[in-house]
Amino acid sequence: MFSLSMRSGERAGVRGAALVLVMSTAGLACSGPGALDAMRLADRIGWACFLVSVVVTGAAIIKGLPFRSSLAWVAALVGVVVLLGHPAVWVSAYIGDCGSTRQTLAPIATVLHALAVGFVISRKP
Repeated sequence: MFSLSMRSGERAGVRGAALVLVMSTAGLACSGPGALDAMRLADRIGWACFLVSVVVTGAAIIKGLPFRSSLAWVAALVGVVVLLGHPAVWVSAYIGDCGSTRQTLAPIATVLHALAVGFVISRKP
């Protein structure tokens, strides 16, 4: 018969790891004066960066509209895939750190997105 038994030392390790996890997420809580303004600013920055990425992807798709070359397809595909992974889509400003992660990751993702798509559309077919 299969059983999952832990010795007391292993139980203490699991409890210790759980305590660290709980304390680290509690440390990211955002409250106090100005917290809502900080979260709203992070939200606006994230969506503005996402809009720039949408424009870059749209430009890549329009530039390669006949889609005669495989590079035009690659540029469109890279643009759409990166848009789906953009931090504005999946990083929340209202849970955790007042949106500082969103404020940091969204511009970085937008610059990397523009570089990747720009590199692909600048290539000669």
